[in-house]
Amino acid sequence: MKKSKKQEISNDLSNGNNGVIFFAYNNEQIDYIRLAVLAASAVKKHMKNNQTCLITDKSSLDWNSKSMTSNVLDKAFDHIITEEPEHKTNIRKFYDSPWATFECQFENWNKNDVIKLTPFDKTLMLDVDFLVNNNLLDIAFGIDEPLMLYTDAIT
Repeated sequence: MKKSKKQEISNDLSNGNNGVIFFAYNNEQIDYIRLAVLAASAVKKHMKNNQTCLITDKSSLDWNSKSMTSNVLDKAFDHIITEEPEHKTNIRKFYDSPWATFECQFENWNKNDVIKLTPFDKTLMLDVDFLVNNNLLDIAFGIDEPLMLYTDAIT
């Protein structure tokens, strides 16, 4: 991976107003907010920069108010932002196991709005199916760059 300039890494990893954001829009099959609660709980357990924010829509929050207590959401998230994304048809094939698949709507059109929606000065955006198991990602908050993207993922 080529870098156009040397990245400056600060030794100060104090949490200040740093945090982790999750986008979660439920569909008919998958409770993404429940997944986000698990992912945010792992961030709170393992990272020093462990403020968390959930960005979701009203219908997903309404569903979750029936499936879990508000105390669960309050414990997992320091901020909850409701944002109604533009709904476009985006049918994805989900692999439930090597033997079972299903197709369902997937919402993520507004992830590029993270910079204007974040309540944090420095933000790490994670997918809800990414579970943090150590504090290695805290180093991202010590890098002095306005925007960082991981571009070499192999799936």
